[in-house]
Amino acid sequence: LHPEAWNAYAARIREVIDNAEPRSYDDRVVFPNGDRWLLSNVFPLRNNDGEVFAAQIVSQDITDRKRMEEALAQSEAKFSGLLDRLNECVYRMSLPDGTYEYCSPAAENVFGLQAEFMQENPLLVREMIHPDFHEYFRSKWGELLEGKVPETYEYKIIDSSGNERWIFQTNTGIFDAEGNIVAIEGCCTNITARRRAEEEREALQKKLARSQKMEALGLMAGGVAHDLNNLLSGIVSYP
Repeated sequence: LHPEAWNAYAARIREVIDNAEPRSYDDRVVFPNGDRWLLSNVFPLRNNDGEVFAAQIVSQDITDRKRMEEALAQSEAKFSGLLDRLNECVYRMSLPDGTYEYCSPAAENVFGLQAEFMQENPLLVREMIHPDFHEYFRSKWGELLEGKVPETYEYKIIDSSGNERWIFQTNTGIFDAEGNIVAIEGCCTNITARRRAEEEREALQKKLARSQKMEALGLMAGGVAHDLNNLLSGIVSYP
């Protein structure tokens, strides 16, 4: 056994003997060519009187499985850290129940809600949709259940504080072997600041257009008045 595991290993065998119940353990074992992982199934042995007097150990080499698990854990940790730093909320929603199977931590920045809360509340986004987008949601949800997945959605929600937020959402449909849609995944981005800037720019453009129109009307009125004055001057000065 690996030196770090010896005391624990001995305690486990004693536990099996004392409790008279089988147990399974993973242990790292030192071999001349390197460490190996073994899955050990420990069974109590009984004498003719039914008393446990020893333990039998049956071991299986699970080194390859352990290495794959470690590699997977390292990969998940790497990509989890990457997702944690993204401003976009990465999500996966199962269909047709609308359960969020996964939401990245950025859900709080995008929706104003903890990722765990969103995962515990199916179709939560339906409750958050702004009244102006209720019909939009019903229409798009119906199309989604039919397997029609647009590349993007853009809609407005009301967060838990009562504030309006604009959401831009990218989508990828996940289908089973029969071609039925079973999930949707993608990214959600809070574009409220951008939409407000666009609305302010549109308002300024309309204001500028009105101002230019009034200016044009003023110039036109001035021209008409000038022509009228010239005409009147001619009439008054006529002998």
